[in-house]
Amino acid sequence: MWQGGGVRPLRASATASRARIARVAEALGPATPAAMASPTVFLVTGCSRGIGIEWAKQILARGDSLIATCRNPDSAAELNAVLAAHSGPGFAISLPLDVASEASIRALPEAIAATGKTSGVDVLVHNAGVSAPTHPVDPAETVSKAAMMDCFETNAVFSPPPLQPRPALIVGVEQVGPMLVTQACLKLLSPGKKIFFVSTAMASMERTDQASGGGSVSYRASKSGLNMVGRLIAAEWGLGTEADLAVTLCHPGWVDTDMGAAGNRSPPVQPPDSVSGMLTVIDQMGPQSTANFVDWEGVSY
Repeated sequence: MWQGGGVRPLRASATASRARIARVAEALGPATPAAMASPTVFLVTGCSRGIGIEWAKQILARGDSLIATCRNPDSAAELNAVLAAHSGPGFAISLPLDVASEASIRALPEAIAATGKTSGVDVLVHNAGVSAPTHPVDPAETVSKAAMMDCFETNAVFSPPPLQPRPALIVGVEQVGPMLVTQACLKLLSPGKKIFFVSTAMASMERTDQASGGGSVSYRASKSGLNMVGRLIAAEWGLGTEADLAVTLCHPGWVDTDMGAAGNRSPPVQPPDSVSGMLTVIDQMGPQSTANFVDWEGVSY
């Protein structure tokens, strides 16, 4: 008789369950590679620094596969170290993108195919983005056409040759436009696959008013454009269409990167926490992913 107090352990039941599982496993035979879940293939833009490096670290730590893109992989020392340390089970490759060339963006699918690693992508992560050279100081009173157009072309469409040399703050942020990259990679995304946009709560029209203050005009306006791009992609290629792709936009938090800390600020969110949360959001994408907007903790906006 059980005399230990509390709830009696279901030892007999657990043993029986293990026995049933063993019998089922024996009947099915040993697992084969075809029967096992394949690593998820992620294509991530802007992987040379900041959150991009953290995407690479955590995707590979999960055992998934990574196609990391950046302007000059050969000079991306931190990214190369992450990829070199990878030992599987998924693959890890980096590909260059000439962000000043629309032709280079269009050639990305062929470059991926040429690696022989995969014929498709499971998750396309639009991570790359830039801010104005003076970020976060960019008020309506002094914002320039050059800064606004540079941010818009980079954050929402694609990046032409820079209008002027960028300072160190944003030179390393890879500029691959979400609209044209999605367009170019559409044939790699079969029905049911996912497109994930790293946006920002700063682009929220509802949350922008006199009480919250202005500023960062170039960055915020361009990210609002990105949100519309995401909505239109979901309308044309989203769930229920022939392409049937899940689409989600996400605020990564105020993250402690070069951009986030510009102006001697102290962002409260660290890259590992932001990316870990966003990966959870990606894992949970489903019927609700019709260009829904959430933050890195999964809270809806």
